[in-house]
Amino acid sequence: MRELLIVGVDPGTTVGYAVLDTRGNVLGTRSSKQLELNSLLEEIVKLGSVLAIGTDKGKCPSLIGKAAARTGAKIIVPKEDLLVAEKEALTKGRMTGNWHERDALAAALYAYKELEPLLNRIEKALEREGKQNIFMEVTETVVTAGINIKDAIREADGKRKEEAEVLERSLITAATAAAATKAAGIKETSQEKMREIMLKRMKNENEILRNYNDKLIARIKLADKELKKAAKAKIRESMATTDPRKQEIETQHRQLLAKMQGIINQKNTKLAGLMHEKELLERILAEEAVVIKKLDTLGYDELRQKNSRLDLKENDTVLVENPESFSQKTLEQLRKLCRCRQRTA
Repeated sequence: MRELLIVGVDPGTTVGYAVLDTRGNVLGTRSSKQLELNSLLEEIVKLGSVLAIGTDKGKCPSLIGKAAARTGAKIIVPKEDLLVAEKEALTKGRMTGNWHERDALAAALYAYKELEPLLNRIEKALEREGKQNIFMEVTETVVTAGINIKDAIREADGKRKEEAEVLERSLITAATAAAATKAAGIKETSQEKMREIMLKRMKNENEILRNYNDKLIARIKLADKELKKAAKAKIRESMATTDPRKQEIETQHRQLLAKMQGIINQKNTKLAGLMHEKELLERILAEEAVVIKKLDTLGYDELRQKNSRLDLKENDTVLVENPESFSQKTLEQLRKLCRCRQRTA
C-alpha cells in the first residue's frame, strides 16, 4: 500500500506545501508561484496517498477544500488562525526555504498533532492483536471513512483473509470475494461504505497521476520538436558556410541528429512501458485482484537477484516455476520474509 501522507498547505499568490508521514517525519517542502490545484496535487500524490490536509487558518481556504475533495483527505482546521509565535514553536529546529513553506509545515505539524492520539490508539490496538502489518489500511479507513478502530481492524483483516481464500480456490472474481466476505461474518454495509470511499480515493489519485503523465508526454513531444528544429538549423548553417570542411561538419551534425533521435526514441519506448505498467496496476486495483510474485526456482542466487525487485514480505504469495530446484537456505529465507505456507501443484 502507498505511504499515507499528512499535508500542510499555505495558499496564496505563492503556494507552499509540506508533506509528513504518519510518524511526523518531513518528506518534503516546496513553494512556487506556479502551483495551482492540479500541479500541487500532482507533486504531492507522487509521494503517496493523502490522509489529511491541514491549514494554519481558522477558516478553511478554498484551495484546501478543493484539494481534500479531489483526494478524499480529512481536513484539519485550528479553532483560530495560528499566531506567528505558535507557527515558529511548531517548526522550531526544522529548516524551510521561506515563510510560505514554514506556514505550510506548521499547518502539517498541527494536523499531525491533532491526529497523533488517534494514530497511537490504532497502533496500540494492532499491537495487542499482533496485526501491525495492516496499520496503513486501518488508519486510512478510520481517518477518512470515520469507521471505529475495532471495525476497521475487522474490515482490513477480513479482506486479507478473503483474498487468501479466493487465491486458494483460484477464483478471483467479485462474486466470490463478496461470498467470502459474507461467510467471514463481516458487515456488508460497512464494507461497502469502506470500498466505495477507497475506490473513489484510488480513482482520484489515478486521475491526478494520469494528468501528470499526459503533461510529461506533451513536454517530451515539444522537446523532440524543438531538438529536431535546432538540429536542422545547425545543418543548414553548416551547409551555408564557405569552410572547406563543410562536408565533414555536415556529416557530424547529421550523426549528432541521429544520436539525439535515438535517445528520444529510447525515452519514448521507456515511457510507453511505464504507461503500460500503470494501466496494468490500475486494472489490478479496479478488479481487486491479487498480485503473485514469481521465482523461476528456489535457488538462493535466484532469490538474492530478484528479491530487490520483488520486495518479498509477510503474507505475499510466491509462485515458483521450478520448485524441484531448491536450496535449504532459500526455504529458510522465504520463511523469514513471507511466513507463508508451502503449496505444491
